[in-house]
Amino acid sequence: MPHVDKSVLEKLWLESSLVTFRKNNSKYLPLLQAMNTSFTRLDDFRHVLPLVVALSPKHTMQWLVLTDKIRLLAENYGENPEVSIDKQHLIDKNTVDNPILEYKTALNFRMLEIIEESICWLYPSENG
Repeated sequence: MPHVDKSVLEKLWLESSLVTFRKNNSKYLPLLQAMNTSFTRLDDFRHVLPLVVALSPKHTMQWLVLTDKIRLLAENYGENPEVSIDKQHLIDKNTVDNPILEYKTALNFRMLEIIEESICWLYPSENG
């Protein structure tokens, strides 16, 4: 089994990631990787639903919301715009000069939603 970094499930990591995404300070290449992964693993999220149903109706509803957020990120697959070599240095800048600013901002927003829903899933007693 490949190495799995479980630290991304820790509340401290998730909350620090929330800050990054809320400020739209994410980096494009990790966003692109997250989007690619969401595309390839979306069916895995969907296939877990029968297991989640056995937990509780609240867990089921939260899993459906989380899966939908993964789907929304995955829908961006294949849409990543091409960037000319002379503009590649701008892809992580939040300026109008960035040729993919709108696309990067959309991916950032989708990741923000996933992190928020992940916190609700992993720490339900702390979220009402």
